[in-house]
Formats: sequence, C-alpha cells, structure tokens
Amino acid sequence: MKTLGAHAYDRHGTALPLFAPGAPYDRALTARVWRLVEKKTDVNLALAMYRDAVAGRFRQLVLCSNDSDAEPALAAIRVDCPSVVIGVVTPVRPPDAGDRRRVSASLARHAHWTRHHILDAELDAAQLPDCVPTRKKPVLRPAHW
Repeated sequence: MKTLGAHAYDRHGTALPLFAPGAPYDRALTARVWRLVEKKTDVNLALAMYRDAVAGRFRQLVLCSNDSDAEPALAAIRVDCPSVVIGVVTPVRPPDAGDRRRVSASLARHAHWTRHHILDAELDAAQLPDCVPTRKKPVLRPAHW
C-alpha cells in the first residue's frame, strides 16, 4: 500500500544560505526561498510500519531516521510483534567527519540493533541520477549536491 503525506507551502519563505560556486561560504549571503513543510509523513510512516508488522509482511524492520516521533510505533511493534527484529540507522556522517549527533535514545531503546552513521560512499550510492525524467521537463540534480 502506497502511503503519501502532504506538503504545505509558506510562500513568504525563509532565508537560506546562497550557494556560489567557487566562493567560500558566507552566512550573510542568503536567498529567500519558499518553505516547503511536510505534513503527516511521520504519522503515515509509523502507521504503515505497524500495519505491515502486524500483517507479518517482514521479519526485520530497518528505520533510517533519527526522528523520535517514530518511537511510539517502534514500541508498539516491539510489544505486539516480538518476532520482528528492529534496526535503527541514524542518517548522519561518522563522528570523525565532524558530526556529533547521536542516535535518538528513544528509538534505540526499542531497537535490537543500531547503526550510528552512514558513510559518504553509501550516501553517494543512494543518490538519484543527475537527471530524472518526468512527463514534463526532466529534473536536474544541482551540481553542488
């Protein structure tokens, strides 16, 4: 079953750092962009994980998130589906790359195993292609990604 969330647009936007190829990062250089906010995605994901677990559609669940909003779903799956192995992968760079965020303790509490980072090579391998065809104009990946 495909479960989608929704997005709300803030057309007044927010100021984000401006990317200037070849120039050093300058916090003072910004561009105003529309702000796109996802709605219901975490709830829909939690419900889908729980329903699939209860229906026996998998033996292992791997959540790639550090969002503690998923904790109630993991707790319920752990109790209601004790045979399901739960893993949590935190989508951050390794500590030696300068990222000091930790695995959400509330998610880790319900996981059988955790992975505390993702390698740059793994992220590179998971990227969409530089050009994604659509029914209209193809979507091009920004060069700085």
